[in-house]
Amino acid sequence: MEKDPLLFKAALSHGDFSRTFMHPGVELFVGSSTDDLFFAFCNFFTLNPGILEYSRSLKFIIMPAVHLVENSTYGDAYRTIKNAMIHLFQHLGNDPYDALLGVHQTIANLLPLIEDPASSPLKVFPRKAGIVIGAGPSLNKNIHLLKEAQNKALLVAVDAALKPLLNLGIQPHLVTNIERTAAVNAFFVNLERQDDTFFVFSPVAAPETYRAFPGPKIIAQRYTTLMNWLDIPKGY
Repeated sequence: MEKDPLLFKAALSHGDFSRTFMHPGVELFVGSSTDDLFFAFCNFFTLNPGILEYSRSLKFIIMPAVHLVENSTYGDAYRTIKNAMIHLFQHLGNDPYDALLGVHQTIANLLPLIEDPASSPLKVFPRKAGIVIGAGPSLNKNIHLLKEAQNKALLVAVDAALKPLLNLGIQPHLVTNIERTAAVNAFFVNLERQDDTFFVFSPVAAPETYRAFPGPKIIAQRYTTLMNWLDIPKGY
């Protein structure tokens, strides 16, 4: 990476770098602004998804002379690479189809997105200890402890844990979906009205899931590029 094309050209006159440049593992970024680098790196990582799998092992090498002379420039470039990786992980994850499904369903959820109040559940329970309840094997073993904590902590359950909790008389304050397929609707089938449990719904899930929960709802979504483009503030 070199921000100055003329300096890069001058360096080329001092040696034969053809073998290096022809190597399939070498990618050059010359004369690019920080904004251009972001899109260039997004494109590069999209075309080379295998690199993202090893992102935690990537090492960034900044030459000592560059660090002294252009520390801010290459520091910005380093942060741009990290932001590009984070962007792709948030939007593509490890399954492009899953990401596209999320975009499609977010658009399909525009009506509840517009009508739902832009509130955050975090503001409703200030300074309250929280317990996140999954649906793993340990739930049945420890479920009796949750009854004791019901009025002492904020109980947040995943969709698959809701029915087992209700069957034992435990009313979580919040329930949320962790998958985006319509199959999660089964967790809400034949439920009675749940006035004391709020469904914290992610709009990447199917619209049917939003409609299936028989109780009050809050739409919560991280601030992704799509949500910023829609310009609809939501709690998160």
